[in-house]
Amino acid sequence: MKPGADPSLDLVRDAARERDPMADPRWDALARGALSSEEEAELRRKDPEAFEALRPLDAAAQARMVSGAVEALLPAPRTAKVIPLMRRRLPVAILAAAAAVVLAVWLGRPAGPLPAYELALAGGEREVRSGSSPEAPVPRLDAPQSRLEVRLRPAAEVQGDVAWRCALEGEGGRRPWSPAGAVKPGGTVVIAGTREELFAGVPSGLWTIACEVGRPGGPAQALKAQVQLGDAG
Repeated sequence: MKPGADPSLDLVRDAARERDPMADPRWDALARGALSSEEEAELRRKDPEAFEALRPLDAAAQARMVSGAVEALLPAPRTAKVIPLMRRRLPVAILAAAAAVVLAVWLGRPAGPLPAYELALAGGEREVRSGSSPEAPVPRLDAPQSRLEVRLRPAAEVQGDVAWRCALEGEGGRRPWSPAGAVKPGGTVVIAGTREELFAGVPSGLWTIACEVGRPGGPAQALKAQVQLGDAG
């Protein structure tokens, strides 16, 4: 006791601890699973209800809790049963495991449909976008090092996976076209390079770049724009 302190305060604190059964530090040790069987038996006799509420969860109870967390993310049935909240302090490790399962299920949900896309070309002599009038001039690539950039741009920012593929259509018919490209944050697909890199082996002439963009395994949007390949010499 500190000098000058009222001794009656210590008596009040001691009396409060005696009236509060949860002041016993062994209750916290019980929740952590750190008590011996003899100590657990003593606490069970002292307060059976508190003992049942604080004793560690067994493996079956942990599995039920994690299963319930997963079911909470699934579509609700037509009728629901209200379950009263258990008066139990859950160990942090178990709560973290349940949260990880819930997060995994949430991230695994399928993404929604894509917004409208447009195909834009930049490079050569001028820029052109899909949907332009038929009279609009198209980029012309004459030299092997002439550059072209193809962008498949969404009308709004996109979250989740985006799949794409392209082909070329010209006087000789349709041919596969698989240049290197990347999906940027927000869902924009960018294909860029020189004429030599993008159109190796493609003869001169007016070519239509035909692309499809969509979710992996889902419906795709068709996009087209034209590019003129001049005589590369």
